[in-house]
Amino acid sequence: MENKDKAAPLSFFDCNCMVGKRSDRREGEECSLEALLRDMQHYGIGESLVTYAVSKDYDPILGNHELLSVISGHPNLYPVWAVVPPDTPDIPSAKDFVREALHHNVKAVTGFPKLHNFSLMDWCMGDLWEEIQKAGIPLLLPFSETNWDEVHTISASYSTLPIIVHTVNYRQLRYLLPLWKKHRNIYVDISWFSIVDIIPFLAQHHMLDRLVFGTNYPVYTPGAAITMVSYANINEKSKQMVAGDTLRGIVHHSIQR
Repeated sequence: MENKDKAAPLSFFDCNCMVGKRSDRREGEECSLEALLRDMQHYGIGESLVTYAVSKDYDPILGNHELLSVISGHPNLYPVWAVVPPDTPDIPSAKDFVREALHHNVKAVTGFPKLHNFSLMDWCMGDLWEEIQKAGIPLLLPFSETNWDEVHTISASYSTLPIIVHTVNYRQLRYLLPLWKKHRNIYVDISWFSIVDIIPFLAQHHMLDRLVFGTNYPVYTPGAAITMVSYANINEKSKQMVAGDTLRGIVHHSIQR
């Protein structure tokens, strides 16, 4: 007999995937656009924010513009641009960078300060943080490139700027729980939360809205993150919130522009 109460499929929106050959890629790792699209279809991921490996490993500005060509024609893939200090020679001003990003439908920005030798603090990046906050563009930060003191400082100074810290493991909860009590604009993705019970745990503590879906593709396959959400001991509405609705809310203004 057909189960009329069967839940609808979850609508996944990935905040954390990359295309292009990374310098630290594993032998045989697939990193092409075709592989991403194939795996998104296979795992039922409808939308993704996409960063380009060239922007991380070589030249952020060059990679940002190459990314537009790479994902052109795929309206479910949203470009993520990497930032560098706007006062650097041959780099656009903060206003010009944001103006161009909006023109090209960029939905988020990211940064690799350790790799690219700059500070996330106001004396270096404050003009840009102010402009992306005004534009409603969220900031994605790999946890390997920052620390919680920096995240706290930026969050306090730019309280309406959504900051998504990704590839965070469960051992960071002792930092996250007090940070979440102070700041409403800090989120983390689930790509490296290796214990399934983290989702109902945060639901019990009324902090489920701080999680967004992310896979860290192609370093990880999407199956682990999808399994965490699909089999979490929470109701279907809460599962959908983690699967995509929270992230859609964060980038809503960009997507509607």
